[in-house]
Amino acid sequence: GGGAVGRESDFFRSGGDSIKAIQIASRLYQQGYRLDIKTIFQYPVLHEQAQQLTPLGQLLPQALVTGHLPLTPIQQAYFALPDRPPQVFNQLLLMEASHGLDAAGAQALATSLLAHHDGLRLCFPPSATAGAVGYVAAVAGG
Repeated sequence: GGGAVGRESDFFRSGGDSIKAIQIASRLYQQGYRLDIKTIFQYPVLHEQAQQLTPLGQLLPQALVTGHLPLTPIQQAYFALPDRPPQVFNQLLLMEASHGLDAAGAQALATSLLAHHDGLRLCFPPSATAGAVGYVAAVAGG
């Protein structure tokens, strides 16, 4: 660090590290901007970082996603395994309501979660291979 900082300054040559990147991202967020830590590392020159800033008020709305999607790298690796017992990669979750949640409320909650989190609706055919695609199902009843 030390010295003058300008638009051509390099984050790392100016003493930047992962902790400072977290602090910068946090302070920018508090000021109404988004700059991911990954982006700070990917674009170490300050004027390049400035071009990557996203005003929080201009974030694009999330639309409901359905249809076929390419597999992520980890999904490709999983489907490339010769023996992949499905029970190893399942996750069971048991929730208990502390107050007044009836069956209709639980159903509405589950439907809302499924609508908001596309990944919870991902489906893969039993014969899927590393070259397969996932399918995001529509929300039942919605």
